[in-house]
Parts: sequence; structure tokens; C-alpha cells
Amino acid sequence: MKKTLAVFLFFFSLYLLTAQGSIQTSDGMSMYLLTRSIAEEGTFSIESERIDIVSRGREGRYFSKYGVGQPLCAVPLYWAGMVGANRAGIPERFATLFTVSLFNSVVSSLVCVILFLCALEIGLTQRIALFLSCAYGISTTAWHYSQDFMSEPLTALLLIAAFYLVLRATSGSQKWYLFAGSAVGYALLVRPASLIVLPCFLMYIFLKERMRRGTVLKSTLYFSGAVTPFLCGVFFYNFYRFGSFAEMGYASHGFTTPLLVGLVGHLFTPGKSIFLYNPILIIAVIGWYDFVKVKPYEAFLVALVFLAHLLLYSKWDVWMGGMCWGSRFLLVTFPCLMLSSGFLLSKRGRMWWRIAVVLVGIGFLMQLPALTVNISRYHYTLRVAYGDQMMDRLIYSSYDSPLVGQWGEVTKVVKNLRNPDYLNALVDQAKGQKKFTGERDEEILANALALNAPNFWWCYLYLFGFPFWCAFGIPILLMSMALWLGFAMCKTVNSYKKG
Repeated sequence: MKKTLAVFLFFFSLYLLTAQGSIQTSDGMSMYLLTRSIAEEGTFSIESERIDIVSRGREGRYFSKYGVGQPLCAVPLYWAGMVGANRAGIPERFATLFTVSLFNSVVSSLVCVILFLCALEIGLTQRIALFLSCAYGISTTAWHYSQDFMSEPLTALLLIAAFYLVLRATSGSQKWYLFAGSAVGYALLVRPASLIVLPCFLMYIFLKERMRRGTVLKSTLYFSGAVTPFLCGVFFYNFYRFGSFAEMGYASHGFTTPLLVGLVGHLFTPGKSIFLYNPILIIAVIGWYDFVKVKPYEAFLVALVFLAHLLLYSKWDVWMGGMCWGSRFLLVTFPCLMLSSGFLLSKRGRMWWRIAVVLVGIGFLMQLPALTVNISRYHYTLRVAYGDQMMDRLIYSSYDSPLVGQWGEVTKVVKNLRNPDYLNALVDQAKGQKKFTGERDEEILANALALNAPNFWWCYLYLFGFPFWCAFGIPILLMSMALWLGFAMCKTVNSYKKG
């Protein structure tokens, strides 16, 4: 229990320290607007001038095209922002954006905790469990996605929780399948595309329970019965918004990408490869062989979940995920994939430990530029240089890969700190809620505060004139806590004693 709490506090301190404190993606803003509508009006329709990030639905009203699951979970944070704004005398919009933007700091920390528990439940040592949790939390794109209000972290949490719960069910009471089904069901409310994991889990339950007389049907009914209400909720939510059980607001998108293009893009391209952005996954692929030998059914489930997402999103017309860091659609599978790494480390000795540590170090360094500077800045820079060829250059050119180019944007933003007059002018525009939607890329690059300052909440507080204790005192406390807990966890990982 102490180790579990330590894992959560370490990652929560780290993610809160590096949080951006605002919502800077269109997906995240669309879900924030839905959160606001639910919290203030008790409705799913959205009233906002940002009609570019919502979809027109029934009776001419506007709705978010994303699932309702995450906004529902974020309502308490929105209310906390309203209370804080009233007491501190600051605009509600800034306060609620700040509190809601911290949602994924909590969620991503919980993913690391459940991954730790999964590793223990599946038979790995405490040392390996801690290492896997740390490797996922600090050396994969999960760290970057803890900053904004995207739905991938919550989906990842629900899928790894479902995996943990089916492990508990197969080693104990079958009633755990009710909780596992509920986790998968809620994932449908967050991202309806999560429906693709339903047959994966059902196949796993069949394979695991077929050896126990009379339990296959009962286990399947427990699991699928828990999923069904959530699936119905997705259908009725679609009908409420768009007048059709199947319509989700993606009328302009479809599965039009040639499968090979998407597969190569996700796995091998310089600008999107999951192995370049998350080097520790190389160990996961190699370790799958050892995983199969020890836990064949669980390895089969992990492979099915990953392949289902890979095939689905390789066909999606925007398989690259738009302006994002790495392959964001596949992030939801990374916690499960990490378990394969643990079996390699438990079977193959010190050499693979050294390789794994090196890969974690490389992955850690790769995440830093995306944390420090808004990744959209590099996308805009490339679009100014290459126009409509921007995305091809970003994906297929080693020279133009964000893994290289994002460091150049860090250099530019750090130089801006030497020009306080320029930054103060950007702050004045931000206070006036200046919008840059529809303007030329050059104008956005020059005038957007989020693209020209280090992308941390405490840096923004300093620029906005908040007192020292608030802008730097809290970050120093968070850093101290993260270092202290991280040091304690490293001592456990470096020990060769079994947990």
C-alpha cells in the first residue's frame, strides 16, 4: 500500500510540476466546453463562438463530437475552479481552464499506479513493477499527454484497469468481471472507438474460463452485462445530439487511408513511429516471446488490444492524429504493452536491464522539448516553410521530424525570455482573450503567448504578475517531493532483492 501511494504521489508531483495549466488543443477545448455546459447549465449542447471545434446537431444546436465520459468526470474540477475564482477574485474562465486542464495529471498518475499493480498481479517482482511504472511515466509520450485535456490518458486508464480486473477475476471471484466490464463500458463513453476491445476481452474470458466447468457463460454474462448499459448510453447520446444512434459528428472523416500507409506510419516513419517516440516499447516487443511462455492468454489479450487499435487507426483518414506528439491514438495501448518488458527483464539478466535503462533515458530526453514548448509551434513553423507539404515533411523526413525540430523551437522560446517587453505585449493580448483562429500561421507564431513562452503553468503565472510564492514556491515544493520519492523508488529498482 505504501509503495502504491508513493508511485501515485511521485507521478502526481511530477505531472503537476510540468502541467501547462491551460487547454491548448482543439479536442481538449471542445471537451472543456462540454464540461462547462454540463456544470453550469446541465445540458449537453454548447453555446460558444468556437463553432470550428463543435458539430451542428439537432434543432440547430452545437455539440462536441467527442465522448461525454471525460467531461462528466471533469465537472468537479470545473466547480473547484469556479469556487477558486470567486475567492481569489480572478476571471472564472481562467480558473476553470486551469483546474480542468489538471485532469490528466491525476489520470496519468493513476495509470502508472494501475500498471504497477498489474505487474504485481501478473507475477512480476516489485522491483520490475516499479521500473515499468517509471518507464511508462517518464519515457513515453504519456508524460506529454498529461499536460492537456485529451481523452487518450483516461482511455488508457480504463483499459489497463479492465486488464487488471480480469486478472483478479481469473485468480479469484468471477464478480470482478462486473468491474472489468464497467471499465470497458465507461471507456466507450470516453472514446466510442474503444468498442474494438470488447471482442478481445470476451475472447480472453472464453479461453481462461473454458477449463473451469460451467463458468464460461456466467463470466461472459457478468462482463458483457456490465458493458451493455454504457453501450446503450453511447447510442442514446448520439441520438440526442444528431438524431441517429450511429452518428457521432464525424461526417467529414472516414476510414480512407490505405492500410499499409497507416501501418508504416505508426511503426516506422521518422515523424510518428511509436518506437522512436517511446524507445522502451522496443523491449516490449522483444519481451512478448517471454510473456507468451509464462502467461500465454494474457500475452494474447495484450497483442489483440494493440493490433485492434493499430489496424483501426491505420485506416483512419487522419491516422497521424493531427497536430500531436507521436502516435497519440496508440497511446491507450502502451500501459498493457509495457508488461511484456517486465517478462524480458525477469528472464534475461543484467544486460537487458542496462539496455532498458538506456532506452528509458533516451525516451526521457525525447519528451522534454514537447513538455517545454507547445508542439503546435513546430507544426506552424513547418507549414510556413513548406505549405501543404508540411505533414509529409513532418512524417517522412528525418531532418524535419519533430524529434529533431522541436529542440529548435525550445531554443527560440528560451530566447524570448530575454525580451520582457515582447512577452508583456503577448500577456496583454492573452488577458484580452485575443483569438487567432483563422489568421495566417506567421501571425499565430508571432502573437500567441502559448507558442512563445515555456509551456508550464508556473511560468505563465510569473508572466501574469502573480506573487513569487505562487509562481515558484509551489513548483519548488513539487520538485522536492518528486525528487525525494523518485530517489526512494530508484533505490528499490536498483536493489536485486525480490519484492
